[in-house]
Amino acid sequence: MKHTQENQIVRECIATALLQLMREKPFEAITVTELARRAGVSRTTYYRNFTSKEDILRASVDQIMDAFTKAAEALPPQAGVREVVRCAFSCGQAHSGTMQAIRRAGLDHLLRERFDAFIEELCRHLPILRSGAYPARMLSGALLSTLFYWYDTGMQESSSALADLFFLCMSGLREPDPAAQNTAGN
Repeated sequence: MKHTQENQIVRECIATALLQLMREKPFEAITVTELARRAGVSRTTYYRNFTSKEDILRASVDQIMDAFTKAAEALPPQAGVREVVRCAFSCGQAHSGTMQAIRRAGLDHLLRERFDAFIEELCRHLPILRSGAYPARMLSGALLSTLFYWYDTGMQESSSALADLFFLCMSGLREPDPAAQNTAGN
């Protein structure tokens, strides 16, 4: 148990060092030697824990998605799309620094892959979105794109206000059902 905890601390030190260096210079310009030095570990220790800098970011994305999952699991069973959207923006705000660093490194696909899987799993529990993979991908793409735009514009809105706006816009995209209109008009 102690060895596992120590190894986790080393992995976190390396990940933190990478994120710090990413604030100072482009991702591609960061060397393993300076990363290990910043983390206070040897190159051997670095390679014992990670195979590449991308591997470190994948581990960071896994941690972010674990946090998203825990937050979503804490929602009441009757939670709807609005609550899921609010949860996603709140988590996106809490992890904005890491998500923005990954985005600046041009590795959006790492976030997109895991975010798609996360939303797809959530949608299995939402009756309105259970109709296949397309609604989940649409929601995932729209949420992640909105998170990225929010980051790019300085996160002026609160996560709750942004979630409400997102939900309002998504609800407004539905066209009225012609059959329901004909029935209402008779």
